[in-house]
Amino acid sequence: MDPVVHGRPTASQLRFADHDWLSSLAGGLKWRLWHGRAPEAMRRLATMFYVLGKSTVRRKPAARQIRKLTLELLGYLRNNSDSLPNYGRRYRTGRRISSAFMESAVNQLIDKRMSKSQQMRWDPRSAHILLQVRVRVIDGQLRDDFARWYPGFPSNASTMSLAA
Repeated sequence: MDPVVHGRPTASQLRFADHDWLSSLAGGLKWRLWHGRAPEAMRRLATMFYVLGKSTVRRKPAARQIRKLTLELLGYLRNNSDSLPNYGRRYRTGRRISSAFMESAVNQLIDKRMSKSQQMRWDPRSAHILLQVRVRVIDGQLRDDFARWYPGFPSNASTMSLAA
């Protein structure tokens, strides 16, 4: 969002006061999202969306572009706000804040298995289904899924209580 608000085309297309106001609103968005303050970021975005809808601003092409991006980001945050990690807290406690190493390993595996020279090659749909199953196994949710689909199947909770 910052490059759009702080970019030259926007500065020349919007009134100085509107540009400064939008810049001040966009300025702390990344910090708020990084530090688990999504509700504050969403309030700022809602304010930006409102300002960009004013009759003096909305006629400008840059304002329309920023308004569209603001609405998309607001929608994403509303749909995913419960799963946004607090990267600041994770970083301060020494926990990982990136999954790039894991994504790289997955990409290497998929590239190898989907290669045309591979004798038993995966197709994209099968690879996607297999990855979904692996994620459920790693998250410890696959047994619960089976228990929901097949009522007689023991769930994770029932196996834990038997072990205790």
